Amino acid sequence: AVLQWLELHNVEYGECIVLGGSHHDILMVDCGSINQKIREGDLDFSAYVDPTLMERYSGCSGREFLLTHYHRDHLCGLYQMLSKRGGYFDRILLPVSPADARGQHLLLYLSMPFCRGRAIMRRSI
Repeated sequence: AVLQWLELHNVEYGECIVLGGSHHDILMVDCGSINQKIREGDLDFSAYVDPTLMERYSGCSGREFLLTHYHRDHLCGLYQMLSKRGGYFDRILLPVSPADARGQHLLLYLSMPFCRGRAIMRRSI
């Protein structure tokens, strides 16, 4: 797909960037905030994620998520989206993390245990 548009969401101290493709598909890059409230409109961050973000992109033909690193200001919105709808994203790309002797990715295990098996491990840029 060819990049057609870009949206930057104001989540205060955090990141949430959405790239839209020519086939009505998206790549969301990070989604998190260290703030409980978004000052603009005095809205709870969780209320912005669900329903605002989730509804905005629910009709897309494909949804992928790229996590750049395991900090709360990049991760907590993803956690919330997957808690509400585990299959919301077709693919989740995660940074490589240390693994234990069984191959269990420790940061993923500690950060988002319900997501195991759905993610594709990639190196962050």
